[in-house]
Amino acid sequence: MKHAIITLLLIFSLIGCSSATDGNEESKSFETRQDAIEYGLELEDIEKDDILDTMSLEDQEIVLFQFSEQEGEGITLAELTKQDGEFQWKRSIQRVVLKSEDPSIGNLNVETTFEMSSGKEYALYLGVADEEGMTIETDIGEVTPTTTNGMYYYLQS
Repeated sequence: MKHAIITLLLIFSLIGCSSATDGNEESKSFETRQDAIEYGLELEDIEKDDILDTMSLEDQEIVLFQFSEQEGEGITLAELTKQDGEFQWKRSIQRVVLKSEDPSIGNLNVETTFEMSSGKEYALYLGVADEEGMTIETDIGEVTPTTTNGMYYYLQS
C-alpha cells in the first residue's frame, strides 16, 4: 500500500512538473565525455556546480544533478552512454520538484525506478532532508541517503 501511494504521488508530480527539456530533445553524440556533459549542462539549464554525484552502473555513468526552477528545487539524473566510441547525455527520469515554497506544491519524498539503456532497473529515492544523517526506509531496509541543499538522494542497485 505504501508503495502504491508513493507511486501515485510520483505520477501526479511528474504530470504537474515542468522541465527544461520535454524528453523530445534531439539525441546528439560527442567524441568526448566532457563534450557530452557540457551539452547536458546546456540542455538542462544547469551549471557544473549543480552536478551532485557521478557513479558507474553497468559500464555506464549516471550523473545526479540538482535544478532550480520557478516552482522550486529538485534532483534528477541522466545517463552518459558510450556507443561506438561516442558519448550521449540522456535524462533517465523527468524532473520532480521536491522542495517548494509554494503551498500548492509543498515538499515531496518519492521513490521511483529508472531503466538503464541495458534494460536493468534501479530504485532511486529522492526527497526533502529533515536533517543531516537522517535515515529513510527502502526495500532493503533503513539507509542513510546523501543530503545536499536540504534535499536527499539514494540510489539502490
